[in-house]
Amino acid sequence: RRKRGEALAMAAEASKALRAAKTDEQLAQQVLAGALQPEQFAEGRRPVNELDDVDETDDVFVQIRVLLNSALKSNQLRSLARAVVLAWQAGYDSPLLRSAEPKMIRAAKEIQLGTDIKNAIKTRNRLLLFDCITCAKDLGLTECSYTPLVEAIKLGKELDEEV
Repeated sequence: RRKRGEALAMAAEASKALRAAKTDEQLAQQVLAGALQPEQFAEGRRPVNELDDVDETDDVFVQIRVLLNSALKSNQLRSLARAVVLAWQAGYDSPLLRSAEPKMIRAAKEIQLGTDIKNAIKTRNRLLLFDCITCAKDLGLTECSYTPLVEAIKLGKELDEEV
């Protein structure tokens, strides 16, 4: 019972962070800073292979499942964060939620990376640019899949030639 209360308090804090973030960049920072981290809810969670699917008689869980499916299809950070936080607040846990949580984190990393690339290009900061390109590769992003990377690589080559 105490753990459920703690989980609700953490979900409320995550909800506050979600509402406070006015831009996707701010939301990405909140997610990456730990305000919306699945690890907070890890204690007491069953392994994903032991989770049951949604109880079809519970309207709230059915609606959360619909929201999670929609958010996963959109792959947009704000949609994913809203659906995940609502699931946490409702005490919902399922393989679907467990697949949405890492996608939310990844979407936040991609948004933060885009912000970092813009800053590196604006300041012509060769080291930050190199870090961004490395981070993009670590995330498995390519010039075809992530357009900010095209400009970053182009400027990186230009700055290398200047050196």
